[in-house]
Order: sequence, then structure tokens, then C-alpha cells
Amino acid sequence: MSEDLKEKKPRLTSKQQRFVAAHAQGMSAKDAVVVAGYDVANDNSASALGSMMLSQPKIQNALSEAITKQFPNVPNVAAETLVNVLINPEGRDGDKLKAIELLSKICGWQAPSKHASLNVTLRDKFKLPEE
Repeated sequence: MSEDLKEKKPRLTSKQQRFVAAHAQGMSAKDAVVVAGYDVANDNSASALGSMMLSQPKIQNALSEAITKQFPNVPNVAAETLVNVLINPEGRDGDKLKAIELLSKICGWQAPSKHASLNVTLRDKFKLPEE
């Protein structure tokens, strides 16, 4: 297979493109489905279709690309805002924990999916005693 074919991004349909544009501008997935022109019977159908679309990698990639183009400094601004939450001496502990979680995601770190693997990782890294 030629390199040109390997590197091509999956194409979005015109409805998918309208969905991405609407959602990137701040509409909920349900509202973006309706604005994009999908034929849905009711709000529940629109919500279900919106959720399904947001789970598709090509939609996720297109949304990420659209948001990055529209707001190129969002990751930096978000990180600065979260750091300010962390260093605020009057901040609530719950807010600080959420800030740590979100900063971790911005930096590309994802928590292990299993509780047991997290315990093993922490035990090894910080030389914690066995349970």
C-alpha cells in the first residue's frame, strides 16, 4: 500500500462535519445531532446518537482538530488555570484533587484502569510496605 493511502484521514460525511462544527462551537452532542440534520424521533434518540458519535475515533479526532484550530492556546490556558487552583491557599481540597486529575490528563498521564495495578505501581514507586 502506498504511503499516500496510509496517511489519509478517514473522511467525514457532510452530516458528521456539521455535527463536529456545532459541537466544537459549544453545543451539546444532542443539539449538534439535530443541527447537523440527522433524523431523530425524540430527544432520547438524539442524545443516544450524539453519544455514539462522540465515541467514534474519527469524530473525536475531528473535534480535537477543530477545537485546536479555534482555540490554539486552550491547553496552556487550562493548565495555568488549574495550577492557580492548586496554589490557592483558600481552595477546597476537592477542587485541588480535580485540578490534579485534569492536569494529569493534559500532560498525557492516565490512571491505571485496575485498582490492584495502581496499588502495585504506588508500592513499587514509593517503596510502600506490602498489605
